[in-house]
Amino acid sequence: MKHAIKFIYVAAFLLILVLPLLFLNTKANAVSEVDNRTLVEMPEWTNQNFSQNFESYLKDRVGFRNEMINAYAVLNDSVVGELTHPIYTYGKDGYIFFGMHQNVEYSDFMRAFADMVFKMQEYCESRGSNFYFMFEPEKISVLRDYLPEGVNYNDDWVDELFSYLSDLGVNCINNTQILSEKEKDEDVFNKQYDAGHWNDLGCFYATNQLFERMHEDYPSVTPMDKSEFTITEKEETQLPVSQFQIEEQVPNFLPNTNYTDVSFEYSEEVKVNDSYRYFHYYINDEENAEDLPKVLMFQGSYYNGNGRSKFVTSRTSEYIGVHNYQNVLNLDYYYNIFQPDVVVFEVAEYTFSNSYFDYQKMCDLEFNPSLTDGTNKNKTIAEAVDNSIQFEEELLVGISEGAAVDKISIDKQFSDAEYVYLIIDGKAYDLSRNENNKLEANLLHDVLNESDHLTVFLKGIDGKQYGIQTTAYVIKEFDGEPITSQNIAIQAEEAIMTTNLEGNTFSGVHWQLIDGASGSYLETLSETQSVGEISSSYVHNRESGWYVLRLKGNTHIQDEYIDYPVYLVRGKEYNCSCEVEELLPNRITLRNVSISGFFPKKDQN
Repeated sequence: MKHAIKFIYVAAFLLILVLPLLFLNTKANAVSEVDNRTLVEMPEWTNQNFSQNFESYLKDRVGFRNEMINAYAVLNDSVVGELTHPIYTYGKDGYIFFGMHQNVEYSDFMRAFADMVFKMQEYCESRGSNFYFMFEPEKISVLRDYLPEGVNYNDDWVDELFSYLSDLGVNCINNTQILSEKEKDEDVFNKQYDAGHWNDLGCFYATNQLFERMHEDYPSVTPMDKSEFTITEKEETQLPVSQFQIEEQVPNFLPNTNYTDVSFEYSEEVKVNDSYRYFHYYINDEENAEDLPKVLMFQGSYYNGNGRSKFVTSRTSEYIGVHNYQNVLNLDYYYNIFQPDVVVFEVAEYTFSNSYFDYQKMCDLEFNPSLTDGTNKNKTIAEAVDNSIQFEEELLVGISEGAAVDKISIDKQFSDAEYVYLIIDGKAYDLSRNENNKLEANLLHDVLNESDHLTVFLKGIDGKQYGIQTTAYVIKEFDGEPITSQNIAIQAEEAIMTTNLEGNTFSGVHWQLIDGASGSYLETLSETQSVGEISSSYVHNRESGWYVLRLKGNTHIQDEYIDYPVYLVRGKEYNCSCEVEELLPNRITLRNVSISGFFPKKDQN
């Protein structure tokens, strides 16, 4: 019996040791909800510090890590009244904050950040859109009287940052003052719950600061009134991403605005950083919505959490929210797709670090410059094209269709061009070079179609500007790969059709056009019932796409044929020809089969 008990104890002990390893979190780019950071990745075997890095990996990835951290925090609070948690700490009078950090100094990082913001503003304004930079203070900045004993918070760097932004001429909204003033009489940050962010009341006041600034540019945008919301209190019983128990009533604003959430239609196709994936797209359904601007907002956890995007929806016709960290460095990608009236870059005080905004990428950031120095979008584009060197050229435009976002590419490299733009229906889209040096862009689905008038605008390395009035042929189903054109699609020395059925003689040879998708007959292009040449000159007036050019031998009982799949482009001319060498009861011999014209192909280079 004693041996059995010992065995059970040993087995249980070993199980306790092994279980956490069996449930090791090996997922790439995993983010810990407990301490709000990306977990350590598995180090390379060749890393000279492999042993040390592997130890860090195990500590971060061990199974039941979150549960152990939360249990330890609850135990310490119960026994000694201390909050030992990776992201939370007690302040005075029971206030809870994010863990304290060292005071930040103004540095090259802040200057690089400000320079990036200025480049973003230049980019947006040169395309006729307004830009606003919106700054949210930390809870520890607003509630300094309740910080833990011995903590002296200093945010002088914020004043230096805004001084530099002001010198650059950036449109800034700093919500530090409004939240500090409101906090004197109201709680714009919760005492405990959501320890690092404002609550709904704080978000209401801060968002109104944005709307008051936007009102100067868009009179239809007015500050919100509390009567537009159903305001209640919500009981919170534990800290987010924690089992730490609290009891707090927090403000809860329920909007009365009717809107449609179309986020799911775009989220699978709009690219976002793997670690910062928040995305939404709301369309305002209220009667006055068409008078409001379309807003693209790069936003952080102050808006992403607890559905606080609800505060922006009522003053926008369409509202696209993108997780700001790292994604904002791809502003031109999102701008190309959504073509907003307004771009807002919202950022919280505690996010000024390389993990949120890559320093080197900020320093290297470059956007296509404006077409001209104007700020009116339509006028700017028209002036740029009218004042450029004009010439005509045919282009092949390849398109990989998505449900929400299409990827396009063009078959010309324009190697002498420093910047290239595609202008569709009065709007300019940046064409950028991919890893194969091919020009491409991402657009909303169906923006590009065959009826659009297209212009390619170039800024050459010679400093001159060129406007190409182009006939563009849209080629679909090429998976977004670079495309070129060729003149010969089919060229065969010999083609033979035979039949051994008695009485099933050939009576002639036909070139026919067949639908590539359904296989149905569309029309006969040419025919002959004698030995000699059969040819056809055909202008394709149907939709561009996949078709079959069929050489068909007609009989009384059975039709035999040879199919040649080709991609035909609307408006282009094609020639189909062959020489009928033999036309016998059971055999037809064709020589020099040729199909020529304008055919797209995937670039094999």
